[in-house]
Amino acid sequence: MLLGLVVYVALFLVLFGTSYSVQEGIKKDAFWGLILAWWFGALTVALGVVGFLYVDPFYTTILILFSIMRFGMEQADHQRRVVSDGALEARKELLKAVRVMDLYDKIRDHVSELPEESRLGHFIRLRISDTSLGRASLSFGLRLSAPLALLQKLAGFAPRVIVGVNQNPAASLLYWLCGISLICTTGAKIVYIASGGDARAEHLQIIQDSEAYETACKTASGQHLGHLLGTEFSGTKTLLVTKSPSLTDGEGDSAFQKGLAEGLAANAPVSGEATVPRPTPPEVTDRGVRVEKAFDYLTPAFFDETVATHPQCGLIVSTTGLPKELGKLRFWKKKSAERPKVVLINTPLVPLLKPLKLGLISAIVVNHPNMQGRIDLVGRQPKEVFEASYLVVRAENVEEVQRQHPLLFPLAR
Repeated sequence: MLLGLVVYVALFLVLFGTSYSVQEGIKKDAFWGLILAWWFGALTVALGVVGFLYVDPFYTTILILFSIMRFGMEQADHQRRVVSDGALEARKELLKAVRVMDLYDKIRDHVSELPEESRLGHFIRLRISDTSLGRASLSFGLRLSAPLALLQKLAGFAPRVIVGVNQNPAASLLYWLCGISLICTTGAKIVYIASGGDARAEHLQIIQDSEAYETACKTASGQHLGHLLGTEFSGTKTLLVTKSPSLTDGEGDSAFQKGLAEGLAANAPVSGEATVPRPTPPEVTDRGVRVEKAFDYLTPAFFDETVATHPQCGLIVSTTGLPKELGKLRFWKKKSAERPKVVLINTPLVPLLKPLKLGLISAIVVNHPNMQGRIDLVGRQPKEVFEASYLVVRAENVEEVQRQHPLLFPLAR
C-alpha cells in the first residue's frame, strides 16, 4: 500500500517535470531543457516499470496515458496563448455584447442624440438585432470559433515538432511522442468543444441563461397583464388572436401568451383563440424584384370573421395588431355597448393614435423604452417585471407618454 502511494506520487511529480521541461525546451530550444526532459523521461520509465510489476499494472498504465494526454492539452493551451492572444481579446469584447440589454442601453443613448429624422432607422435595426435569432447566431459562432482556434494552434505546433527533430535528432522520439499526443488530444477536444464543452461552455451558458431569464420575465409579464385586464374587464370572456408560428419570436412569445392566459383565467378566461394564417410568399415582378405582401395575412375579412365566430367574447387581445385597412373593419361600426373591447400588444403606436383616442382601442401595450436588463428582473414580483418591461398606453395617458417617451412616436407630428 505504502509502496504504491510512493510510486504514484513520484510518478506524478516526474510526469509534471517532464511536461514543464519539454515545454520550455520547445519554447526556447533550450539545451538543458531537453536534457532534463530525457532525465525525467528515464525516471518515468523506471517508475512505470516498478508500478507495473509491483503495484498495479492497470492503474499505472492509466496514469501514464492520462498524463501524456494532459501534457498534450497543456501544449495546445500554450499554443493558443502564443498564437491567438489577439483573437481571444476580440472574442472577449464580442462576449461583452452578449449582455444584450447593456448594448441596448448604449445604442439607445446614441440614438437619442441623433436628429429626429434619423432615429427611426436606428431604432428598427436595434430591435431586429435584439432577437433570439441574433443570440442563436452568436452562440453558433462561439461554438465554431473554439475548434478553429484548436486547429490553428495545432498548425502552429506542428512546425515546431519538425524543426525540433531536425535540430535535435537525439530528441526525435520525444518530439514525435509529444506531437502524436497533441494530435490525439486536439481531435478529442474539438469534438468535446463542438458538443458544448470546454471553457467556452461558460460563455454559451451566458447566452442560454439570458434566454431562460427572458422566458421567465415574459411569463411573469404576461401573468400581470392578464391580471390587469381580468380586473378591468371582469365577467367577460377573452378572444386571443396570435401570430402565425412562423412570425413569432420563439419561446418568448409562447411564454408571454401562456402567462397572459394564466392571468386572465380568474376573471376573464380565454374562451377562443385564433391564429392568423401564414403570410403569402412575396411576389416577384418581371424585373426580378421581390415585393413583400406584409399585411396580406391580416385582413379585415379575417378579423371580422374571427370576431363573428366568437360572439361570446367581449374582449379581444391581439398580439399581431390590426389590419392595415382599419376603415373596413365591420365590428368597429357597431354601437359601443355591442362592440368588443380591443387590447393590442407590441403594436406600433403612431398608425393607431386616432382609434386609440376615439376609444375604439382600449389599450396598446408596448415595450418600455427604459427597459431594464432581464437578469436584473429575475426573482421579482410579476408586477415589478411588467412595469419595468412594458407600458400600457390608453386614451387617458397617451399625451403624457408621448411627452415622456418621444422615441415611441418617431413619425408623429
